[in-house]
Parts: sequence; C-alpha cells; structure tokens
Amino acid sequence: MVESIARSMCKVFYAGAFLLVVSSCTSTKYATSVSCLTDFTVGQKVLVAEARGISAYKSFGLYENAGDVFKKAGLQSVYAVEEDQSLRLYQVKLNDPDSASLAILKNKLGYDFLLVPAVINTRTGEAYVYNGPDENGMYREQKAREDSESRATVKFMLYSASAGKLIYELAATTKSSPVSVPDKDGGQDLHNFISAEDAMEKAYRKGMKKIMKDCECCSEVNL
Repeated sequence: MVESIARSMCKVFYAGAFLLVVSSCTSTKYATSVSCLTDFTVGQKVLVAEARGISAYKSFGLYENAGDVFKKAGLQSVYAVEEDQSLRLYQVKLNDPDSASLAILKNKLGYDFLLVPAVINTRTGEAYVYNGPDENGMYREQKAREDSESRATVKFMLYSASAGKLIYELAATTKSSPVSVPDKDGGQDLHNFISAEDAMEKAYRKGMKKIMKDCECCSEVNL
C-alpha cells in the first residue's frame, strides 16, 4: 500500500515492503531554430506574455514559479496582464507581433524584449502499468513505458523590441520516466507520479533558464 507520495522527489512508500526513493523522474530536452541573436544585460526589461494553449490561471502560475530566473539574471520582468491597459491603449499585438507593436513596446512602454510562451503537446501518462513476464519483449516493454510517460512541450518566442523582430526560438520538452519495480513473477510494475501539469511547469522553468544561458545573461546558469 502506498502511504504517501511526494511528487517533487518521486518518493514511493510501500507499507511493510520497502522504501524506494528516486531523486529525479523527469528529463528535459531542447530544440532551437537559431542561436540567440542578443546578449542580455543587467537592468533590461522583458515583457512576458500569457502562455498560449492553457488557461490564464495556469499561465500566471507558470510565470510566478519562474519569476526568480529573471531576478537572478538581473533582468526586470513584467507579466503582460499587468500592462493590459497600456497594451490596449496602443493596440499592441503580443501574438505574432509586427514591427509596429514592438516599436511601441520599446519607445512608448520602455521594454527591451517580448517573450511569448506557448504550451503544446501535453499528455498525462497512466499512473500504473503492469508489464507481465510474458510481455517482456523489447516492443511491449517500450509500449508499457510510453503508456506511463507524462510529457509537455513549451515553446518560447523571444522578440527584440529595438530590432523589431524575432531573435530566438526555443522548444523545451519535459518527459517523465516511470519507476520500475520488479515483482515476484518476473514482471514489472511501472509507476508514474508526474502529471502533464508537473511536466509543463518544469519545461517552462527549464526553458526560461535555457534562454538565459543561450542569450548569455550571466556567468553561470544551472539547468
């Protein structure tokens, strides 16, 4: 019986059996279209748009969770909702912004960059999958692991307000790795403790850190 689950540490407690601790149950991979065409400098301002593909509530939660990434880099970040009145007044387009909108962000509102995130390709895997002893062929085992895998991809578009164009594009994909527990019959119990929202949160934060590193905002960034 599972006594408690701590998702952040992926700890699984089985009463009267054993204690299994896995330090990390996720991995994140990155894909970029081009190298970052700028170097962030301390004090610059970044306007962060609401993430597309999810609710406004979830988008704000992702931004709050990653807010310290900007602070550690010495950058000033502002969530777009806080500028809603000004953005409406000047009719600024944040999704697929044109050069006129970016010029307004720079000249009227004082922003150096616009960052537009979008959440895509989310999936919550099965919490429990049993891979029996007669199913241990490579294909069946791979299929069982895929069934228990949660994943999310967050895409980031970074625009330069002064240059008036897209200067960097990144996709961060986080996937969960199920905890495999062999049973007495020679099969495998595959346990997944990561939801699509957990993967999304990690992909968003790790993506932010990757942007800071690629755009050389600071000397050390731990991904």
